[in-house]
Amino acid sequence: MEGQKQETYKLTVSVIIVNWNRAKDVVNALLSLRAQTHPPHEVIVADNGSTDGSCDIIKRDFPEVSLIEIGTNQGACFGRNLGTEYAKSDLIYYIDDDITLDEHCIEEFVQVFERYPQIGAVQTTIFDPWTDPNLPCEPILKYCPHPREGSLAIRRHLLPPKAWPEHFNRQAEGPWITLYLYNLGYESIFWGAGKTYHHLAPGGERDKIRFFFARNSFLTYYQRMPLLLVLPITIYKILRTLVAVRTWKDLKTWLTAIGDGLLKIFTGKAPRNPSSMKAAKKYFHAVRYQHQPIPDAVVRSLAEQPSAANDISDS
Repeated sequence: MEGQKQETYKLTVSVIIVNWNRAKDVVNALLSLRAQTHPPHEVIVADNGSTDGSCDIIKRDFPEVSLIEIGTNQGACFGRNLGTEYAKSDLIYYIDDDITLDEHCIEEFVQVFERYPQIGAVQTTIFDPWTDPNLPCEPILKYCPHPREGSLAIRRHLLPPKAWPEHFNRQAEGPWITLYLYNLGYESIFWGAGKTYHHLAPGGERDKIRFFFARNSFLTYYQRMPLLLVLPITIYKILRTLVAVRTWKDLKTWLTAIGDGLLKIFTGKAPRNPSSMKAAKKYFHAVRYQHQPIPDAVVRSLAEQPSAANDISDS
């Protein structure tokens, strides 16, 4: 960003924020980006038709930001895809509009990408309001099959057009991206030393979150898993969810979510694009050991240059 001292790192970073009626929060996010020890090359805000003056504030106070005014609320995934089309940097860093960054956050994950060419995505630590403030933020590579989209950096050249599933709208998109990267032979990791803070802006209603998580998880397994695994995984997820249900209201939300997912499938809005069996096995291995340190032998392999065969699309 303008007015910042550029560091010696080779990889550049484009930050993409999707905003909707969170003027105060997006301002705090942009201020934290200005304070980075490794400033981003560009910042793109895709605004989903805000009516709270967000766009006017960004134009007035953040002239270095590229603002895309979508006009109507098309969802987080649509906004990320649109912002990605305009991004020009080596890495794309997606953050929520109610996230602020520790001043060393971008510097932390850029170093990871530079040291480990086989890593395709990095999620940093996200401190939610209920997170223990003494949580250790260790500089250790850990498995991360379900990255949170609120603070996720990805190598731009690995992303296909419309990488984010727009029929999801929002919530639970992380595994979709992870399966895509696994299919290319890249790793998705958690790097605790990069720190961000989630301020939980209004709009995160519990029932809506449950709905989107249930529906989108179901669609991810249907669309992205090999055919042999779709049925057993779906049955497992259904049984696991039913065990977790505690109220009739929760059950109604879950049934509505699954029903909406089936409707998208039957109407052709959720076509299958399965990953390879190898990618699926890698995913389940990562799920088993998620947030556990990656073994040293695997870490060493991540430092090797990827083969050209890895850089292919599965679309």
